[in-house]
Amino acid sequence: MLRLTPEEFERWQAKCPTCGFERLWCNCPKAETPTAKPSLRKPPVATEAEVQVAVLAFLRHHPLVAWVHRANTGSGYLINSRLYRELVARGVLKQADARFMRFGFPGQPDITGQLRDGRRLEVEVKREGERPTDDQQAVLDAVNGAGGVGFVARSVEDVAEALA
Repeated sequence: MLRLTPEEFERWQAKCPTCGFERLWCNCPKAETPTAKPSLRKPPVATEAEVQVAVLAFLRHHPLVAWVHRANTGSGYLINSRLYRELVARGVLKQADARFMRFGFPGQPDITGQLRDGRRLEVEVKREGERPTDDQQAVLDAVNGAGGVGFVARSVEDVAEALA
């Protein structure tokens, strides 16, 4: 697919001084048609969040899927981190008094669910060109080893193929 920069696009739309038509369509012998150089920019790649939204929507309407949810993971304190640092700096709160919480577990897939036949469904979403971590791959292997369905999805097509 040929991509033009905004400047190249404007040159393509320029009017011929002889006939007044766009240079792209002009047949005047003196009208020069600018040659477009292919852009070296790579086509945009969908972000992991965009892929995740599409995969979740697809799974929620798939006839083999009973239920599916986004599994949030992370860690933090029960208060805003900036407020926490400020309170510790002022001596109002001791660092040992703060309650650190971890949500999920290392390697937990992005999407969890269950198929209508009772099998577990775990999907790790990655953008094109990325690989799952060792922990993520270990969880997917464990799910598959126990009879569930666990896989990496980079697109809705990957999900359709895995559930076929």
